[in-house]
Amino acid sequence: MNENTSLFENKEKLAENKLIILYIMKNVNCPLSNSQILKLLYDFEGFNYYYFQHILSDLVEQNYIMYYKQEEEWLYQITRERNKRLRTNRKHPTRNNKI
Repeated sequence: MNENTSLFENKEKLAENKLIILYIMKNVNCPLSNSQILKLLYDFEGFNYYYFQHILSDLVEQNYIMYYKQEEEWLYQITRERNKRLRTNRKHPTRNNKI
């Protein structure tokens, strides 16, 4: 496997993991704390705390997720614009299916 293939696979896996987080957050349909999201991801391979934080930060920077403080806790939720776009996506991530 050459370096370009590995880079492509890493980007593909990163995109897949972002979709998993967005899918979970969309279906829970309420704001979640950082620890709540991480607990929901325990069933999926490849997530550790630091990797999760990196992905969550990317999603915030790309305006897929917004966050705000409520009663001394930071909560995250999908932005309205991105939620509308996700409704049109018919693919559902699971442990056994590729996104």
